[in-house]
Amino acid sequence: MKTIVYHHLEELDVPQDIKDSLLDPNEFSHIIEIDHVVYFILNYPRDPHLTNVLCISYTKETGVILYATASEDIQFSESLTVNDLLLEVLNQYEKLIIDVDHQLLTYETMINKLATKQYTLKLFKLEKQIMNYENALNSIFEVIDYIVNEQPEGIYEAEFSSVYRRLKIEINQINKKLDITLYTIGSMRQISESMFSNKLTSTMKQLTLITVLFAVPTFLTTLASEKILPAKIAEYLIPSFLFINLVLTLYTIYKYVRERKD
Repeated sequence: MKTIVYHHLEELDVPQDIKDSLLDPNEFSHIIEIDHVVYFILNYPRDPHLTNVLCISYTKETGVILYATASEDIQFSESLTVNDLLLEVLNQYEKLIIDVDHQLLTYETMINKLATKQYTLKLFKLEKQIMNYENALNSIFEVIDYIVNEQPEGIYEAEFSSVYRRLKIEINQINKKLDITLYTIGSMRQISESMFSNKLTSTMKQLTLITVLFAVPTFLTTLASEKILPAKIAEYLIPSFLFINLVLTLYTIYKYVRERKD
């Protein structure tokens, strides 16, 4: 397969729709025909936060051409086929999914310490990440299905029909793993949110108790200032109550700051 490595999209002689697809990191894999040229868009995840979009074109005159940026990690060669590329992409997704599983194992061992909003947010991001992987893999599955059913010239290779079946089976297996991972993340999120809610309830009880404690010295200080209490008693009570109020205030501020961090 001939490869054209480019640095800027302006270098490519392809329709604007294809350039737009190459610019969009969230573009899912698909096949489209424009002006009698078949274009195969394929997303290649380099890491959890960066997805590059590859493009394969085919005409009888030019044959199969792969367009890729100079930063791609795939080793390009003339012997590289569409099937090789699909396998490479699937392998890359599997690596990313394994990384997510490792993160979940770490979170599971620390769940008692991580019942916080930040932890819940991390789980939400992981869940979103897995859903994106699942959608991307489903789009690749649909492309393979299209290749098998429509057998587009230059892309479909009859001798590799078993490879296409293998790819579809592999995608189904990966998707099953993703479903399990999504279920695990959902369960962990529920546990985390429940623990955080319980923690918040406990904090509110403490703050309510502090409010009640505030009321007692405040009431007695009012009595002392109105000279309802004897002067000697008031002389000792007022500084004591002020000190107690200061301690309670500082404790309240401490609890507030701590909850804000969580």
